[in-house]
Amino acid sequence: MHKLKLIFVSIMILFLQGCADNNSKFNDYLEKGLDSLITEDYAKAEVYFENAVEINNEDRKAQKLLEQTKYMKSAVYYYDKGNEDEALGNLSIVIGVEGGSVGLQSKAKKLEETINQKIITFDDFKGNYAQFESTPYASSIHVHLQITDDEIISGKKSSSYYLESIIEKRIQDDILEIDSSYQEMGSEESEMNTGKYQIKYENDKKVLNVLNTGGVFYEVDEQQLSDEGWNLPLN
Repeated sequence: MHKLKLIFVSIMILFLQGCADNNSKFNDYLEKGLDSLITEDYAKAEVYFENAVEINNEDRKAQKLLEQTKYMKSAVYYYDKGNEDEALGNLSIVIGVEGGSVGLQSKAKKLEETINQKIITFDDFKGNYAQFESTPYASSIHVHLQITDDEIISGKKSSSYYLESIIEKRIQDDILEIDSSYQEMGSEESEMNTGKYQIKYENDKKVLNVLNTGGVFYEVDEQQLSDEGWNLPLN
């Protein structure tokens, strides 16, 4: 009987020691995860919080910290890639998590503010754009559009370019409105036109929406146009 008691006590000691070790590891992972949030190393913080949740998957604090960290990491990724809509969506989740890190919520709000307050200038709209036959960048270029300081130039490979001279331009938020003049073929009189363009970013590339027509153009460089045999207009 005495031996059985000794065995039972030994088992209890080992069990309690194991629980103590797990608690120590759990707290250590939480602390290291929080330290990584301070240095904004979200990938490392995510690993630490995942380890903590593996030890105790019923701890609400660890779960909330892991959730916040995952979405903050995604928000920063999309922001760096220029996809601000996705970044804002992820930031909204970070901010909405209750019982997590107040400091991380504060950082998310700050980044959200930065995105919303970003000033878009005419220089952001300038450049070469392409409307593709089907899938962007995976199909042939159907229409080339170029915006310069003074002109809007557009055309198809099989036809001549169409030129509009910029008279006045106005920007509100991410929308550019341009008053321009052009001449119809065979006419000596200039016609007036007002075009509206909206700029977005997807995976580091600009996407230009022509609001008047519903056309969507994607940013390309001169090398891409040249590779497809386009004769570029002189700037």
